[in-house]
Amino acid sequence: MVQYCFNHTQKKALSFCSVCKNYYCKECLVEGKEYYYCNNKDCYSQYLKELESYEFNPRFCLNCVEESIPETAGDVDTINLVGTVLYNMGKECPICHSTIAKKCYTIFGFNTKIYGYYRVIYLKKYIGWFSSEKTFISRKLKFQALAKLPKVVECPQCEEEVSLDENERNSKQFTCPYCAEFIDFT
Repeated sequence: MVQYCFNHTQKKALSFCSVCKNYYCKECLVEGKEYYYCNNKDCYSQYLKELESYEFNPRFCLNCVEESIPETAGDVDTINLVGTVLYNMGKECPICHSTIAKKCYTIFGFNTKIYGYYRVIYLKKYIGWFSSEKTFISRKLKFQALAKLPKVVECPQCEEEVSLDENERNSKQFTCPYCAEFIDFT
């Protein structure tokens, strides 16, 4: 059944407000980290509370959960510039503040193997003289779980849409024509 906006009766509704349960169009709703809210005073105050809750209870938003699988990056550990590291590659999600990172094995700063691409939320950072430890939560991007990549993917580095040929789709590797970054989703 088609629903129409409570404020604009001629416009189709996008969704409903999670507080008052009235349906609204895109112009009348704000998207929270988990729900939609209208601009009414009581409803909007619930939206602000939801935003604050992510500061104290970090978690992935629905969009980031949709593009990933519940497989973590595991531990990262580097001793004397040798070990596993996470390199941030993408822009920060405006909702949950996660970033796209690639997990690599590195020797003196040179990546020798890429283990995968993940959505990552950093929780704490401890930095010493010659080492640093980051506590984080992560989810593996879905592309790595597929037999082959779709025809069009978003580059995790520059976020441009890239059309792939059959060889690139099957190998799960390509060079982005926009940022020239080599991407390996294996």
